[in-house]
Amino acid sequence: MLTVWIKIRRLMVVSFPYLAGQSEDGKNIWKDEKTIVSNRELKAMVEFYKKDLVPKYDIPEL
Repeated sequence: MLTVWIKIRRLMVVSFPYLAGQSEDGKNIWKDEKTIVSNRELKAMVEFYKKDLVPKYDIPEL
């Protein structure tokens, strides 16, 4: 899941959650990898997602 959360001039901070492990009681521990990308890079990421990933799943149009 891709999360975009803050705009810094012409840059965006993109957050990718990943599973870092499990606690002693068996609960998943999630962390975020944050990357700063330009608007052009972000657009390419979104277009890739829309073109290559979404059609693989039967997601109904809204």
